[in-house]
Amino acid sequence: MFDFASESALFIGNRIGFSTVRRCGRGLGTLLWHILPDRRKLAVESIQKRLGAGRRQAEAIARESFKSNCQSFAEILLNPRLKDSLPPLTDIDNAEQLARVLALPRPIVGITAHLGAWEMLTGCLSQHAHCGKEQLVVTRRQKNMFFQKAIVALRSANNLRIVDHRNAARPVLKALKNNAIACFLADHNCSEAEALFLPFLGKTAAVNRGPAILAVRAKALVLPAFMIRAPNGRFRFHHLPPLDTTELEGTADERVEAVTRYYNSAIESMVKKYPEQWFWMHKRWKTQPSGSRRVQMEKNQGTE
Repeated sequence: MFDFASESALFIGNRIGFSTVRRCGRGLGTLLWHILPDRRKLAVESIQKRLGAGRRQAEAIARESFKSNCQSFAEILLNPRLKDSLPPLTDIDNAEQLARVLALPRPIVGITAHLGAWEMLTGCLSQHAHCGKEQLVVTRRQKNMFFQKAIVALRSANNLRIVDHRNAARPVLKALKNNAIACFLADHNCSEAEALFLPFLGKTAAVNRGPAILAVRAKALVLPAFMIRAPNGRFRFHHLPPLDTTELEGTADERVEAVTRYYNSAIESMVKKYPEQWFWMHKRWKTQPSGSRRVQMEKNQGTE
């Protein structure tokens, strides 16, 4: 059954078109907007509080984010065809700088968010990475094994190695020390044990410091990158200047914090710029510091 899931996903992915995926994804987003009132309410209220938007504006942003997010999920079907289909539709900011960074004999930790066409991002990156660099994507395992097999098959179609986030540390660190590129989605809520608590859109959020720990240990470059939807069905690959972890000062913990702050700030700035393309239905601020960590944070804030 699981082989059937992989084969079926690849069969569909090799035949479905961009316009069909767009229509289906956005149609699903409209459907979910109407049948998931709790998520709709969460998204609208979060936009009002975090962006200071009025009710009508918040609803417009939230409704479009439902469509954009569902389109992103549907776009995973396109992975087998990205090598040939994506380049003509993509504009790359600072393409020469990106090429120089990817050509360096250095490990790279790529950071992105549930923003824009995130499923397309690794496909675009693989077009420009040096052929000798292994490319890994760290993802959360799906509970349904049928869907898990299908998703892994589709994401692996661009010669990507998919790593389960629960057991990612050792294989990812080993690959990074061989100058691989490892990509992470770093905008989701995480447990207190995994978190560095930082302001995100004006409220304390649990920011996963796992990618930062691996980047510091591997002496990697940290490259925030995002696949933004542009008008007329096009995409824009936007990336920030890489942070070189070998140039950071302080203890290991201080360097990890500096890296975590860097990519948290990068994601925050992109969400502010493209709020209609972010995953607002997610409970981003669910985990909050407890006990001694909360007390210590309040003391630190009082001395700043």
